[in-house]
Amino acid sequence: MSETYIQAPADGAGKKLRAIQKTVSANTVLSECVIRDSKRAVLGAYSVVTPEITTTAVTNYRIASIFNPNGSGKTIVIKRIIVSNRCNAASAVNIIKLTFLSADVTGTDISSSIAKKDSGFPASIAVVKHTAAQTGTLGNDVAAYAKVGTASGSAELICDYYYANASVEGQEVILNPNQGFVVQKLLAGDVDDRFTVVIEWEEY
Repeated sequence: MSETYIQAPADGAGKKLRAIQKTVSANTVLSECVIRDSKRAVLGAYSVVTPEITTTAVTNYRIASIFNPNGSGKTIVIKRIIVSNRCNAASAVNIIKLTFLSADVTGTDISSSIAKKDSGFPASIAVVKHTAAQTGTLGNDVAAYAKVGTASGSAELICDYYYANASVEGQEVILNPNQGFVVQKLLAGDVDDRFTVVIEWEEY
């Protein structure tokens, strides 16, 4: 199919529209220029890495979490969550779930370890914790991954939940004030697993 064009009225005195000019079949043709603009202005981009976490043998153990505190005045958009495991001894199969929180967990606060992806960004408003046992009010699950049974001393990348290149706003995981996101193990399992969690996000 060959490219063609339609004829528009002559230039007038009204508002100007942005266009790209090129030649089509020896004719000068103007193509309308459309720019996708985001409704959000990025105020900061951040990441955090937990230390290696030894869990206990209880169900729905909260391994690590990120929470947008009430009154923060900002929105957190999760861009990436990486969960890896190194077992100290042979470990059993388990399920790792990514779940919304409607109340923050207890646990070890590592918010001071949050890294700015640009030194010019303000400090993050996020609260990041790990080793949270069974506290926190759970919402709906977003994703789940199988952790295979592993031999002593082996390592495993359990999940790489990646939204950094989401092309449509609304496809990402969005945390409004007083909302959070937690990585948890579904089954009690055993104490031989050593988890490390990486969380990346932006704030608007």
